[in-house]
Amino acid sequence: MVPPAALSPAPAPALAQAQIPAEPAPDQPVEPENDDLSSKTAEPDPDWAPTEDPNATIVPGQMRSDREEIPAPFTKEDADKAETMEARQRMSRAVQSCQYYWPSPHAVCGVIRDKYNSLGGPASFLSFPNSPEYTNPDGHGKRTQFLNGPIYWSAATGAHPVVNSFVTKWGSLGWESGFLGYPTTDEIPHADGVGRRQEFQGGAIYVSFQNALGSAIAGSIRAKWNTAGAETPGSLLGYPLTDELVNPDGGRRQGFERGVMYWSPATGAFPVTGVISFIWASKGVETGQYGYPVGDLVVQPESTFQQFQGGEIRFWNETVEVGGQYGQPYADCRFDTEYPHRSEHQKWRVNVITKGYCTDPKKKIAATTTLNGPWVCAKYVVMSCQGTRWVESASKGDGVNSTLLGRKDELRFSTSLPCVDGEFYAFTEWEITNDNGGVMEFGPLYTGTKLIPAPGRPCESEPES
Repeated sequence: MVPPAALSPAPAPALAQAQIPAEPAPDQPVEPENDDLSSKTAEPDPDWAPTEDPNATIVPGQMRSDREEIPAPFTKEDADKAETMEARQRMSRAVQSCQYYWPSPHAVCGVIRDKYNSLGGPASFLSFPNSPEYTNPDGHGKRTQFLNGPIYWSAATGAHPVVNSFVTKWGSLGWESGFLGYPTTDEIPHADGVGRRQEFQGGAIYVSFQNALGSAIAGSIRAKWNTAGAETPGSLLGYPLTDELVNPDGGRRQGFERGVMYWSPATGAFPVTGVISFIWASKGVETGQYGYPVGDLVVQPESTFQQFQGGEIRFWNETVEVGGQYGQPYADCRFDTEYPHRSEHQKWRVNVITKGYCTDPKKKIAATTTLNGPWVCAKYVVMSCQGTRWVESASKGDGVNSTLLGRKDELRFSTSLPCVDGEFYAFTEWEITNDNGGVMEFGPLYTGTKLIPAPGRPCESEPES
């Protein structure tokens, strides 16, 4: 008699195949040298594979944890739970939207799972999952935490990892609830090999060698920065060095490698760089006589200038004497302040020469020249400037008797500073007493900046003979 089929042992259900993660991409996020900026807590597992024939219940001595070393920070309890969950999931006939990655007992689900697998799963820079899937405070987005950083998802943006300096900076600005919102891209390396960025709904975070912490940039300032070449080599401003900062009057500013961008509702956003930023800073930046910038830098053959709410700031380009004339004309006079240069006779000093003459008789010509350098402005942000400076004055004529102070009798003097490596610039203010006793003032007449490398030896003082 054949026993009823119901009494025969049922065959074990076939296990479905687990999804196999892709090979990690060759370009991975770069771990910061500063441990405080790194989100890394574990090494990826390049040899990871799904459990082969996982046990649906814990069988002492026959679990994967009994055959393989369990990577930290997971315990044997975690690993055995993960194996049983793998088995039960793969025995189910339902479509599976989640996956377990032994020895982590946490499932990774849906679009976040697909993103994780596309990055390489446990072999990727994220390493293993160490949390369940959470719903974000907005009630819509999701996130899963991995040992080396999270993946965030929203219906509008998709799923993207945020790690290292990017997750630190993003967190300081309020995560997805802040003005940046959700990430819209993964980390993007730049062709210059210097920096990276990650795009978000409301802006971007840029990280570079010069700014490992990273800075967020958005809105009108970012739009203007993009028109100036953004961070690309040779651009006007280079990489951002700060986040957007609030000015006392409610305007905004942001510092970059080579300048600062200022914005106000009345003026829009404009960069201020180089010697004009030094001059503007000396006059009180946006709270001083010039106010906010209202135009870009304009470079002309003879001068360079920028318009501000309170007027223009201009400096004169290097001049070449032609036909016995030089410098800038003013009434019947011509004035010039040469660009700073290393002294031919005293290589440890930087000189600037001031000269001027008039074609009509004068009672006096007087000039005061200020040589500045090296001049540094608090990363172009606060515009609090410090630098070495030297002031020199000279005059011709006694102020009483008229005399012709022509080209042969020009006022000429020099000002000098110790030669250190850096940028120098100068300006001169003129006072002319006419034959009738009237006084004319001209200036300040600014030069541009001149980068003067120090000699190949210490040059703060005159060398010993």
